[in-house]
Amino acid sequence: MDLKQNKDFSEEETSPIMPDFLLMWEDEVVTSVHIGETMVHIDRYILHPVKQIFYKDDITRYEFGGIIRDRCWDENRKDIGKLLSLIGVEEYNPFEICKKTHGRMVQDKIWFKFEGEDLHFCDLKRKEHEP
Repeated sequence: MDLKQNKDFSEEETSPIMPDFLLMWEDEVVTSVHIGETMVHIDRYILHPVKQIFYKDDITRYEFGGIIRDRCWDENRKDIGKLLSLIGVEEYNPFEICKKTHGRMVQDKIWFKFEGEDLHFCDLKRKEHEP
């Protein structure tokens, strides 16, 4: 799939797509992310390669879209409709998915903390009784 054809990843897109956020490793602030009209500015506080998903301080919104997509389920999963329904998202949209999931993945301790949230890493961990 050509990402440039997807409206979520258009280089010409200038509307707000996602609020600014902090990239966290457990409860440690790794990066602050500031989303502009055409560029995304990254303030990287920790350069550790395992804790960092951004490779430079300024990226295009197109590049940002690809990074956000990497924090989501595969769009072609058999059960993608069920997963989207579980989080209250109507269609596959990486930005909306990450707003709901905080970009959390089982294989690492990275997550997105949005302004006004009083969350900690332990709040996002999967509960023992959940499927």
